[in-house]
This record gives sequence, C-alpha cells and structure tokens, in this order.
Amino acid sequence: MEFIKEPLIVACDSNPNMLRPRPAKSPEAEFKQRKNKDKIELLRREIVQRPKRKAGILMYAAKSSVWKGIASRQRRERERALSSNEELKRRLIEQQLLAISLSKLLSERVSLPVPPPTTGTAVVNP
Repeated sequence: MEFIKEPLIVACDSNPNMLRPRPAKSPEAEFKQRKNKDKIELLRREIVQRPKRKAGILMYAAKSSVWKGIASRQRRERERALSSNEELKRRLIEQQLLAISLSKLLSERVSLPVPPPTTGTAVVNP
C-alpha cells in the first residue's frame, strides 16, 4: 500500500529548510503589527456601528420633525384661541353696555309720572 502525500507535505519533505522556526521579530515590528491590527479592528467596529448611527440620526431627525409639526399645530391652536377670546371679550363688553343702557332706560321709565287717564276710562281709587 502506497501513501498518497498531499502537496504541502511533499513540499515540506523535499525542502527541509521550510521547517525551520521563524526568526524572532523586533519589538518595533511587533508594536507596528499590533498597532495595525488594532486600527483594523477599530475600523471594523466603526463600519458595523455606522448603519446604527445613521439610523439613530434619522430617528432623531424624524422625531425632531414630528415635534416641529406638533409645536406648529399647537401654536396655530393657541393663536386661534387667543383671537376667539378677544372676540368674546369684545362681545361681553357690548352686552354689558347694552345691559347698563337698558337698566337706565327702565329706571327712567319707572320714575316718569303716570299720565292722567284718558277720556272714556274710569279710574277707581280704592
């Protein structure tokens, strides 16, 4: 029975220098490599977070426009209510003046002397 060697194993078997350990990296090279890995990880996180942030900004903008609409409607209702109140106050003053005039008219009428009876009617004094 013959073993079939995989190409990688065959390459290693044919070249014994490939099995030697890697040379030790300098601390600066390790620092640069670690720094690059950290940058890559940070960028990956930012890419993942970006759609969430955009969604948050859009949600904030949507909420803002909703509140602007509510505030605008409330402002219109307030202006309409103030206008209506002014009209009602004006009508109240007119009615008060009319009531005062009618009261004066009635008090003048009561204080007027009773006219003498006209002919054809008899006044009986009890």
